Parts: sequence; C-alpha cells; structure tokens
Amino acid sequence: MNLIYNLWFGPALMVGVTLGIFFDYLPHRPFRSRNKWLNSRVYPSKFMNLLIMGQNYHLIHHLWPSIPWFEYKIAYEKTKPLLDMKGSPQRVGIFESKEDIYNFIYDLFIGVRSHSKKRGKVRKIINLYPGYKLKKFLLKIVNKTFIGSD
Repeated sequence: MNLIYNLWFGPALMVGVTLGIFFDYLPHRPFRSRNKWLNSRVYPSKFMNLLIMGQNYHLIHHLWPSIPWFEYKIAYEKTKPLLDMKGSPQRVGIFESKEDIYNFIYDLFIGVRSHSKKRGKVRKIINLYPGYKLKKFLLKIVNKTFIGSD
C-alpha cells in the first residue's frame, strides 16, 4: 500500500493541488463578475509565464479562446490598451490590499460564492442553521462575496 501511495496518490495529489492553484484559482480570482472583461485576470511576469506555461495571461484565453497558449503574452501586449480601457484585472491580487487578503482567506476556508444575493442556494442552506447570530454572520459573508449585480 505504501508503494501505491508513493507512486500514485502522492504525485496525483501534488499535481492536482498545483493545477488547482495555478490553472484555476489564481487566473480566475476574485470571482466577482460574470463580465468577460472582468471574470479572469492577467498577472504579467516572466517567471510565472515560464512556471505555468502562459496561464498568467488567462484572461486572453477567456476573451479569445482560439489563440494558442504559447501566444498569450504576444496577444496581451497587443491588447493591453483595450484591457486597460475595459478595467480588466492585471495583477495577482492576493496580498495587495486588505480586501484581497480577506477574499483569499474566505476562498481558502469556505470557497463557495453565491451567484444571487437574494435567491442563492447557499442562502437556503444557511437558513437551516438554528442559531440567529451564526445565521446573521454567514448571510453577511454571502452578501459581501456574491457574484453578480442583483
């Protein structure tokens, strides 16, 4: 069993966490909008570009999916003025402000975001809690972190 863990489960866990962080979490955070110009990000860095094969330019993939990953950087450089004009996120945004830190901690421990402020499924689950103070606290978090504009 130790052999199976060391040769399969261990590497699979390591790869899964790495892919989750660099190819899913960082490019898409802070999950605040469904607007195509704001629902992903670019964090320009030569080191990150080499480390994660261009996924630091993930917004380019969302906007123009036909561009191959190895041309994301070139496409970003050519479209940077347009991205600036649209207000697209162009930084890592984890530890740059107090709000970034709170969002990162929320994602780390809870990670569920509602798409509706008033009718979300998360809200229905929270309403099942018996304690008023806990329910009020959790609803405040859901209202603060929901994705959308309703």
